Amino acid sequence: MKKVEEIVTRGIGYIVLGLVILTVAVGGPALVLAIVAGGLSREALTAWAIAVTLALVPVFFVGFYFGKVEVRGYLSGVDTGLDRLAAAVNLRDSARLTVHRETRRASEPAGPSFNVLLPNVQGLPGVPVVHRLSGSRDDDIVDL
Repeated sequence: MKKVEEIVTRGIGYIVLGLVILTVAVGGPALVLAIVAGGLSREALTAWAIAVTLALVPVFFVGFYFGKVEVRGYLSGVDTGLDRLAAAVNLRDSARLTVHRETRRASEPAGPSFNVLLPNVQGLPGVPVVHRLSGSRDDDIVDL
């Protein structure tokens, strides 16, 4: 129970600290502005309000320009990422096609195999003797 009280007390302390920081961050500049504006005449305050209002127009244009630049950079990064993703997918697909072709080639029946002629094979029982005719593989003769 004591631990819960410590947690609640600490949480309330953080909330109060945050409110104090927020009050100083917002109220401080407002207080300074009120003190400065309190000493100015009506004409000076009017000129200051007009100057600040007219300064907002270039601020909007500059913000719009920098926003466009940031969006272009962001989209360029997205395009680069998508290009790399597409390259990786193409690499994967080409690897799959290569594997598929190679497995299909491996499953195709191999061409005719020929026995290697060893010296004195006529003396070995059960070994066929192959005689090749010059220039043609289709007319091989096998002695049984």
